[in-house]
Amino acid sequence: MIGKLNMRYIFRILGILLTVSLLVSQTACSNQDSETAKLVQTVKLPKPPMQTAWRPDGKRFLADGFGSLAVWDTATGKQIATPPMWVASRSVLYSPDGRLLVLHKSVREPRVQNSVAVLDAQDHHVIREFIDMYPIEYGNAFSPDSRLLVVVADKKNGYRNVAAVLDVEAGTIVSELKTLHNDPKAKGEDFIQRMVYSPDGATVMIGFITGKIDVWSTKDWQLIKSF
Repeated sequence: MIGKLNMRYIFRILGILLTVSLLVSQTACSNQDSETAKLVQTVKLPKPPMQTAWRPDGKRFLADGFGSLAVWDTATGKQIATPPMWVASRSVLYSPDGRLLVLHKSVREPRVQNSVAVLDAQDHHVIREFIDMYPIEYGNAFSPDSRLLVVVADKKNGYRNVAAVLDVEAGTIVSELKTLHNDPKAKGEDFIQRMVYSPDGATVMIGFITGKIDVWSTKDWQLIKSF
C-alpha cells in the first residue's frame, strides 16, 4: 500500500512538472497556420510544484510547492508575486473571468483551521476569507459567471459530506448541499471527492468516494438526481 501511494505521489509531481515546463505561447496555439507549438519559457521553481493554476488569459500562472506559493509571468518567466499564506494541497484556481484567485488556506496553530481565501488576481490582496471551508482539488467549482463557488463545509465531524455554495462577491453562504448517509456508522461513505459546475450553470455535480454522484439544480438548490 505504501509503495502504491509513493508511486501515485511521484507520478503527480511528474505530471505537474510537465505542466509547468511546457509553457506554450498563445500565438503558437491560436494561429491556425502553426503546425507545431514551440517552447517559449522554462521556469525553475525553488521547490517541486504540487499544484498549478493558469489565469484564463494565459499571461500568468500560479505554482505551489510545499507551501512555497508564487505567481509567475509566462512571457518573461519571472516571479511577480508571493501571496503570504500557507496553502494546503487541496486546490488553487482562478475564476473563469480571471479576476479572482481562490486558495485553500490552512492554519495549524493554535488549532487546525481551514479556510477559502479569495484574492484579487491582479495585485493578490486578500478580498475575503470563508472560515471552516475548503475547495476541492482538481475541481471546476466556479459558476460560469464567476459569482458563485462550491466548496466543502468543514463540519468537524469527519464526514465531509456537506457542500457550501458561496457568493464570493457578497461574502455570503447561498446554500448548503447535504448528502444523507445510508448507514450512519459508515463514516466515510459519502466523502466528497469532486464538485463541478455544468457549462451552462444550471446544475452542480458532486461526486463521492463511493462512486455516487449527486446532481443539484442551481435554480433552487434542490437535489435533481443521484446516480
